[in-house]
Amino acid sequence: MRVVLLVALLLFALVPLTSSQALIQNVIYNVQSVKGVFHSNVTNENYMVGCFQGDVYVWENTSPVLVGQGVIGSAGLEGDYVVIEGYVVVNETPFLRMWVLNVVNNREIEIPISTNYTLVGNVGDYLFLEYNSSSGSSVTALNMSTGKFVGVSDYLGQGKVGVKMLNSTEDSANLLIWSVNGGVVQVSLEQLFVYSGTLLSGPPTTLVSSAGKLIEVHGGLIIEGPQSYIITDSGKVLYVPGLTEVNSAWIEGNTALILNGSSLVIASSSVSVIPLPSPGQLAIPGPFNLTYVVSGDQTYVVRGSTQVSSITFSASSLLYESQGTAYLLSQGLEEMNLFTGEVSSTPIQGNLEGFIPLQGGILLYTLVNDQVYVYSASSPGFTASITLNYPGYWVLELGNVEVNVTGTLVLTLPSGEYTFTVRPEPGYNVITGEISPTNSTLLLTPVKSLYTLLIVGFGAPYWSLEIDGHLVNSTGLVVLSESVGVYGFSVIPPEYYNYTVKVITGQLSQGQVTVTPSSNAVTLNGRTYRNVSLYVEINFTEERFPLRVESQIPFTLNLNGTPYNVTGNSTLYLYPGLYYVKVSPPNGYNVTYPLKVVVPLNSSLTVIFTKSQNVTRNTVNLTRTTIPPSSNVSSLGENSTTQPAQILTISSFYVKVITLIIFLAVAIIIGLKVR
Repeated sequence: MRVVLLVALLLFALVPLTSSQALIQNVIYNVQSVKGVFHSNVTNENYMVGCFQGDVYVWENTSPVLVGQGVIGSAGLEGDYVVIEGYVVVNETPFLRMWVLNVVNNREIEIPISTNYTLVGNVGDYLFLEYNSSSGSSVTALNMSTGKFVGVSDYLGQGKVGVKMLNSTEDSANLLIWSVNGGVVQVSLEQLFVYSGTLLSGPPTTLVSSAGKLIEVHGGLIIEGPQSYIITDSGKVLYVPGLTEVNSAWIEGNTALILNGSSLVIASSSVSVIPLPSPGQLAIPGPFNLTYVVSGDQTYVVRGSTQVSSITFSASSLLYESQGTAYLLSQGLEEMNLFTGEVSSTPIQGNLEGFIPLQGGILLYTLVNDQVYVYSASSPGFTASITLNYPGYWVLELGNVEVNVTGTLVLTLPSGEYTFTVRPEPGYNVITGEISPTNSTLLLTPVKSLYTLLIVGFGAPYWSLEIDGHLVNSTGLVVLSESVGVYGFSVIPPEYYNYTVKVITGQLSQGQVTVTPSSNAVTLNGRTYRNVSLYVEINFTEERFPLRVESQIPFTLNLNGTPYNVTGNSTLYLYPGLYYVKVSPPNGYNVTYPLKVVVPLNSSLTVIFTKSQNVTRNTVNLTRTTIPPSSNVSSLGENSTTQPAQILTISSFYVKVITLIIFLAVAIIIGLKVR
């Protein structure tokens, strides 16, 4: 077998290549049917699932791994696991089976099942699987560490149900679920959790519930009907009126290209409808605002909302687009340069069974006489940049692309040489040149003018400004320098503040500022600013919030030192903050109240007065007794009596003499000690 494979590869290597760079990379022998091809981000290898003579195989590149015997119904790859659903026949009786291959260690398990499952995704070591029963559709989880299903399933609904996993963590996942029941299409989001081997679900959020026809397309869903919607794979909902004849669609991110009869509908944040000469059958997204629409044997080139040209070209389906190249299927593999519209073709043998997108290329799997040919088509791109240091918009014309640019434009182009034209604003010469992989970084007209934006704020201690996605914090004056263009503009006030914007100079409306060339001069705080394109004043006012004061009687309320006369139940309007409360009760009342309130957290303040109780007080009169100077005090006994005390009076002369004698005595003693 190895010798045959080597000879075959040698023969294919000698076959002349076409201009599209496509060639047969591998041949896989002994394959009767292919049920899926996948690329694993875990092992970075390619996998194909198929059957041969009743055996079920998973080929890792070209190496077969036998996982069981039976017939395959569906296959998928999620995380570490290739999941195959099918059945085996025992004594002419079919029995449902599931085969799972761990691509990391090539460990396979075979699980008897009671119903058909479809792989949804994985959450940690659990595989989420969708299945149908007589009551409707449900999701369950398979524990890969035990090979057993959890005991609880999550019911999705009746009718035709589809489900897609948007994202997952180690224990939860968000699911996009859609169903059609009685002509009504319902699309919802639901979060599932795996906790201790049990499947739990959060309440579903309905995104759309509308009568119509459900169409599944690349990147999302379309509801065609009286009320038409687009639901992207990320869960974003776009309302697009008038979808009654959808032929084809392609959703990339949050932008949808829809062929609706003889119109091209482009829906993102807004909706554009472009009339076509005839009904389209395939929409191909190009770079910037470029779209190719295949209609019969003609392909229309649409730029923005206008058809600009057409080429003789036809294709049946778009497989993949990367780095400026679209890979399409027609009689063979078609590779379209999305910048120029040029097409190269490569014949392929057999029927296309699947493809694997690569960075800058694609792998095609075709089946011919029990052999799978793996075609590799490669159109590697290169990164190019053109910088025009110029104060304003300029236009780049390159192939079918015509785009307005400011500053630097970065392109990813398929390999080749391109002639381009740069058209600055009037007053500057047109620039032409060539760009290629060896001449990919261009700097033209190295003069760039900047214009001044002045934004002055009043009435707030601090505030913020967001311009062109950049956040600027300020306490008063913001000075910015910007080139000519349109920028997003929004003011972020402090909490509990409102504001008004007054435009003194310049253009500001609907959240956008238009910067235009200007020679205006503005003087602020003694400084002169030149080339002012925008001068804006923002006045902030702090909000007041109601505080309901509950009381039975009038009184004076003191909040942070400010008195308020309150007569019964009243409402005060206060600035947000912490207020310390003080109440002086009227005579005859006791009072109960909170010591502080927080506005606007506390919306009411209750002050309770209670009448004071009458309390009888015994007053003790204390009489000060003065002893006469002539009294005399004797020792007290049982029969003691008090006589006037005799007061010894010493004249001031004798006091002075005694003081002098004491002083002389102390001096003599000190002198003797010193001696």
